[in-house]
Amino acid sequence: MTMVAGTGSIKTRRIAVSRTTIHDIAQLAGVGKATVSRVLNRTGYVSEETRRKVEKVIREHTYTPSAMARNLSRRASDTIGVIIPEADNPFFAEILKGISGVVDDHNLTLIFCNTDNTMEKDLRSLHTVYKQQVRGLIYTPAIDYAAAGKREAVRQILDKLRVPVVVLDRPLDGLDLDGVFSDNNAGAYAATQALIRAGHRRIGIVAGDLELSIGRERLKGFERALSDHGLAVERRHVVKGRFDASTSYRLTQQLLAGKNIPTAFFAANNLSAYGFLKAVFEKGFKIPDDMGFISFDRLGNLNDLGFRLSYTDRDVIGMGVEAMRLLLAKIENPGKRTETIVCPSKLSLLGSERAYPAKQAVSA
Repeated sequence: MTMVAGTGSIKTRRIAVSRTTIHDIAQLAGVGKATVSRVLNRTGYVSEETRRKVEKVIREHTYTPSAMARNLSRRASDTIGVIIPEADNPFFAEILKGISGVVDDHNLTLIFCNTDNTMEKDLRSLHTVYKQQVRGLIYTPAIDYAAAGKREAVRQILDKLRVPVVVLDRPLDGLDLDGVFSDNNAGAYAATQALIRAGHRRIGIVAGDLELSIGRERLKGFERALSDHGLAVERRHVVKGRFDASTSYRLTQQLLAGKNIPTAFFAANNLSAYGFLKAVFEKGFKIPDDMGFISFDRLGNLNDLGFRLSYTDRDVIGMGVEAMRLLLAKIENPGKRTETIVCPSKLSLLGSERAYPAKQAVSA
C-alpha cells in the first residue's frame, strides 16, 4: 500500500528519457492515438485488420504502456481516496486501520486528506482526490452541509468525481450515497441510563459540536434517557463543546467553578472526554469516588494505562472495513442500490459510572 497524506497538490519532477510513446505507435501504424488506446485497453470497436497492424508495431518496438498512461486512458486508477476531519483523533486512526487492511488485500493504493473540520479544507480535499482520479472515495464530511447552498457546493464536486462515494460516520443528508454510521442516539441513551441506574440524579453532558448531526443525536439520546426516568435536563449542565479537548477543558473548568454541579457526566466523544477529565483532575476530584463518568468511545491511552473508565464501545475498525466493502461493491457494480449500514454500540462498564453517595463532595 502506498499512502500519500495532505491536502495540497502533489509535485512531481519530470525526467526526460528516450522511449517509445503511444504517439509513436500511432504514427508507425498509421492510425490515431485513440485507436491505439482501444487496442491496448481492449475497449471500443477496432477492425481485426487494424488491431493486428497495431499489435505488430507494438511487438516490434517492445512498447509497454505505463500504469499511469493506462489509468489516464481509462480515467481510473488503483487509488482509493479517504477524507477525514480529524487526523489526531484515535477514532479515525482506527477507521484508517480498517480501510487500509481491505486496501492491502486488493492491491490498491490509499490517499488520504485531513480537513481539520473546516469547509475550506474539505472542498479543497475533494478537488485533490478528483485530480488524483481515484477509483472511489470514503468521505467523512467536515461540516453538516445542511444549508442548501453549502450542500450544493459539495454536491457539484461529488458529481464531478463520477466515482462511487461512501459516507462514513457523519451523514450527508440530501444526497443518495452509500453510508456507514453509528446509532448515536441509542449509544448516548444507554450511557446516560447506566449513570441513572448507578444512582445518579444530577447528570451533566459534554455535548460536543451541536452543528454536527452526530452531536445533536447524542444530546437527544442523553435528554431522552433523562426524560424517560423522570429527570429534568439542566441547561447549565450541558457543556456545548466542539468535540475537541481544549474547548471541553475550558468549558468544564467554568462549570466546575459553580455550585450544585452534577454528580456524573457523559462525554459525547473521546477528545471531549480528555479535556473534561483534565479539568476534573485539576480540580482534585476523583472518578468514581467523587464523580461518575462514561464516555462515547474508548479512551485508548487512559484505559491502556489501567484507568477503569466506562465507555460506549463501537467496532471502529469494523466500520472502516464495512465502508471499503460497500465501496468495492459499488465499483464492481455502479448500478447497485444505495446501502446504509448502522453499526450498533455496546456499553463497556468498568466501574467509573458508579455513585458514592457518602462521598458526593461535588454536590456542595
